[in-house]
Amino acid sequence: MVEVCPVGNEPMQDILQIRRKLVFDAKMPDELSDALRSLDEQGNSFGESSRKRTRWTRDLDFPIKDASKETVEYLWYVGDFFLFSTKTVQKRLVSLQK
Repeated sequence: MVEVCPVGNEPMQDILQIRRKLVFDAKMPDELSDALRSLDEQGNSFGESSRKRTRWTRDLDFPIKDASKETVEYLWYVGDFFLFSTKTVQKRLVSLQK
């Protein structure tokens, strides 16, 4: 981008620096602030305990393999959103993988 600007300005870098400063100074919407705090403290944006991460698998009619203990063909990263919000969708998606 610099090669286009005759004086060498990099507006995207300026924007990124401004955003970093706003986050560092905690000048952001409360919802974002809460999500970032939860991410820092709990490891997820919902503020849920990490002990709850596998609870959604309890009602499945088949076992979920532990990839840290046995070889698996596919590894599915579940992420925060499905873990702590839409559990019905999560279970249906897993049943399709079965």
